[in-house]
Amino acid sequence: MPGLAAVGITTDFVDVSTEAEDAALEIMLTCTCRVAAEGLGLAETEAEPVLCELDLLATERAFPDLDVRVLARQTDRRNVCVFRFARPRLETT
Repeated sequence: MPGLAAVGITTDFVDVSTEAEDAALEIMLTCTCRVAAEGLGLAETEAEPVLCELDLLATERAFPDLDVRVLARQTDRRNVCVFRFARPRLETT
């Protein structure tokens, strides 16, 4: 994503849709929570997932039919942050 890359965030999206649902994985190599903690002079181990929690809450409020799940977070000592977004596939006629 060019806009995110411009501010130093590396992310990718993978379509994991099925016949029953539209779904995608967001894979972030850059953890905004860790970057923010570093900017505040905190140790890497002190980073909390506050920013991604707020982002996911806003997404759920804006799109109530969207199921949003956290699969992995760098603040939980994972190598990447992975979020899954899914909704039932709409019937087309």
